[in-house]
Amino acid sequence: MCGDGILSQRGIDQDHYNTLKSHFKGYSNPITYDDLSKTYLSQVLHTNDIKSFERAVSSIPAGSEDLLFSSQDICFSRLNLLKNNLEMTTEEKNFVDFFITPFMRPTVNTMGELYTYESRECFLKSINTIWKNSGIIRSTSEGFKADGIVRYKDLEIMLVEVCGVYGNVAMSKTQFDRHKGLYACLAMLRTIAVKYKSASLATFQNLQILFLHT
Repeated sequence: MCGDGILSQRGIDQDHYNTLKSHFKGYSNPITYDDLSKTYLSQVLHTNDIKSFERAVSSIPAGSEDLLFSSQDICFSRLNLLKNNLEMTTEEKNFVDFFITPFMRPTVNTMGELYTYESRECFLKSINTIWKNSGIIRSTSEGFKADGIVRYKDLEIMLVEVCGVYGNVAMSKTQFDRHKGLYACLAMLRTIAVKYKSASLATFQNLQILFLHT
């Protein structure tokens, strides 16, 4: 789990944190940071103003670029957010562009070059193909839109939906997105099943499609 062992978990209940860590066991190997990288991250996290934060983020140690590129991308996004004083509670696109995408894109990039992430108002081909074949829409470049899609090659394997602006508590939008996500995930599963129709049922039972709902 990225971040484990770098700094103390300030403000997080230890039991809750241990429970969270247990859910990630077996899914991926944790990133191992060297001493230079740990020092860099500590300096970034312990800054007290925008100027010192900018200096700390820009001062990445030589030789640690590959290890820290995702962390630096996230930090630069936060820097843009602070410097431009963008509104989070009234503009959903700001929440997506400066909170969701900066975490998702570097994370997906670490999975390998065959994985890609598309952000904000992107068309979900899996369900739009079904609608097009049923005559509901004319093209796969219209219809269902998602806030984010993770693809492996040309296959959609993860859906991201943001339930409104930052801090939104309106249950109507949340419930709508849950139903929307369910149908999208079923469409993605169907697309994969059709493409690999000669695969065994046992293999298909182990297939997982992810839905991230914020």
